[in-house]
Amino acid sequence: GPPEMERMSFVSNDDFLNEAYARAMSLQFEGRYEEAQRLFQIIVEQQPELFWPRYEYALAARNIRDYESAERLMIELRSETQRSGELAHEAAVTNSLGIMYMGQRRNDEALRAFETVASLAADIQDTHYMAVANVNLGLLAKNKGDLPAAHDYMLKAKEVYEQSDIQSLPGTLLNNLSGVLILMGQLDEAEEYSIAAIANFQLTGKRLFESYALSRLSSIHRRRGLLDEAEDAALRAKVVREELGDRRGTAASLLTLADIAYDRGDLTRSYQYAQQARDIGVEIDDQDVNAEALKTIAKAQLALGEPQEAAANYAASEAISRNSEDRMNAFGARYGLARAWIASGNYDGARAIADEMIADSIENDRRREETAGHNLHAQIHIARSAWTEAIASAEQVLAIAQEIGDDGLGAGAHARLAQSWLELEDTDKAALHLQFVLNQRPADADILRLQARLAAATGDHRNAVTVMSEARTRAGESWASEDDEMLAAWQQAT
Repeated sequence: GPPEMERMSFVSNDDFLNEAYARAMSLQFEGRYEEAQRLFQIIVEQQPELFWPRYEYALAARNIRDYESAERLMIELRSETQRSGELAHEAAVTNSLGIMYMGQRRNDEALRAFETVASLAADIQDTHYMAVANVNLGLLAKNKGDLPAAHDYMLKAKEVYEQSDIQSLPGTLLNNLSGVLILMGQLDEAEEYSIAAIANFQLTGKRLFESYALSRLSSIHRRRGLLDEAEDAALRAKVVREELGDRRGTAASLLTLADIAYDRGDLTRSYQYAQQARDIGVEIDDQDVNAEALKTIAKAQLALGEPQEAAANYAASEAISRNSEDRMNAFGARYGLARAWIASGNYDGARAIADEMIADSIENDRRREETAGHNLHAQIHIARSAWTEAIASAEQVLAIAQEIGDDGLGAGAHARLAQSWLELEDTDKAALHLQFVLNQRPADADILRLQARLAAATGDHRNAVTVMSEARTRAGESWASEDDEMLAAWQQAT
């Protein structure tokens, strides 16, 4: 199809430079940023007065994570556009700065940048940047845990595009809207947008973005328990990334496959996929990949009953992430470390992490992250069989999940509430909470175990056997001797 904007196909009266620019843009869309940057450099050296090649050169620097150079170049370009009064150019640079700030969790600077883009777009009646500003404000709201606001911003962007009478919605909007809907638990609608995003990226040749959308589709299938479909989408994303020579993306696909194997209960295979990703991280010296891989390795180790080894890898992941200023991954690794400590009986250490997370999240108004601390408290209480206290902590998680519209968080809280009420022998309340979880996680082996226990507690041993047998097929290596004992007892009772 035709380029999305005129400047993508024509920047100079020199045919050679136009050809170089076209090739560079193609490489940029494929995610081959270093190769693209070298071609943009040729154009900049020949015609340094051209804006778009310098802008794309700065974008390539951002995409290869040379943030210091990218920020310096973009600020120079922004100052230049402010002096010349080129408001559309200023909007482009300011938006790209905002995206970089958002990726670095510099949320206040990102917010100011996106609000400036929205204001500039309104001044010049530029529908593209009006929509883009809303998409990015939506992503920022999602990162902060405000899903209703994120959804509203995405819908505003969709409305802007539709009113401008375009033939098809951009893949970036479709993919990002799908991501918000996943968190809101609206999986049918999320799948529709995800499939449309994949088609759009295939049409426009944005192969790297196609791999992102395929990964998102895999996530949707995984949440539904459709693990074969999830694996197929993840493998398709991996093929695209391998064809592009995207080693970092290939590692990300391996980690997705590790998560799917984990859901199957194939814990050894999950560990192996994560270790392959770790090998790539070491090979390309990518600390973010290393941190994510170590965290995924630790998750498999914890499920395999190796809490000490898991704790060591979670701690290593956290250290790498703090060194590279990746706050979100450091947060996730610290949460995993607390879980490993709970499994090894270090309740005081886990409780200290939980309290720290709650205090920090309240201070910085991060409602979604606050739930991590309350979840840890609930897990500590469950490990100590303190069921009333576990209920109190899980109800705090549920209240926040309902406030921010995150059904995935809510499902986890309902699961812990169902377990706790079942231990307290209140089967009615357990059944009420379990029903919410089954709507979200119908194929989860742990939830099926809980459903079987509830059936047995109400005297329905035949149903308990049926459900527990299904749990066994899905549990894989997580199936334990205690599970066999329960199943045998219920079979005898029938």
